[in-house]
Amino acid sequence: MRVIKISAPYILSPLTLTINKVLSTGLFPKRLKFSEVKLLYKKGLKTELSNYRPISLLPSFSKIIEKVIYKSIFHYLEKNHILENAHFGFRESTSTNEAIYALLNSVLISLDKRI
Repeated sequence: MRVIKISAPYILSPLTLTINKVLSTGLFPKRLKFSEVKLLYKKGLKTELSNYRPISLLPSFSKIIEKVIYKSIFHYLEKNHILENAHFGFRESTSTNEAIYALLNSVLISLDKRI
């Protein structure tokens, strides 16, 4: 990523062109779909395969395109009021505490209405 940041002024135009092509066609470049799978040690005996978990190392350009697509889709969903207010996943300024509070509040209101 450091090399990409340093070379940004030189690669920005072709990268922008590639991202726009991905967004307009809906096709993701095959070369950016490959990942390198590494085993990450968790705990226990290092000789047992079950004590490792696989992680996929994706190309940096793939991550950049993914982030642009995510922001584009999320902006569209928010602009068009498609997401429910009670949808807390993958949203800034929301947390599991707010989700729990909303659930408890909904349950308590329902209980009050039955009395």
